[in-house]
Amino acid sequence: MRMLLNSVRLAGPRIYLRTLGLEDATEKYCRWLNDPEVNRFLDTKSATMQEVGDYIVSKNSKTDALFLGT
Repeated sequence: MRMLLNSVRLAGPRIYLRTLGLEDATEKYCRWLNDPEVNRFLDTKSATMQEVGDYIVSKNSKTDALFLGT
């Protein structure tokens, strides 16, 4: 069983990243992800809040992945 790393934070002079959680599966994030300019090179061309939440949970449950965002 993997221990969830809820407080991972990486900061530099021009960037700040933290572990994403279910609270990040918001309408704002979905609108951004569904923007054609943003997802132009992604496999996912549209996503719902449920799908984003499921993806975050899936990534956070993996032992070989660290899902970070701003």
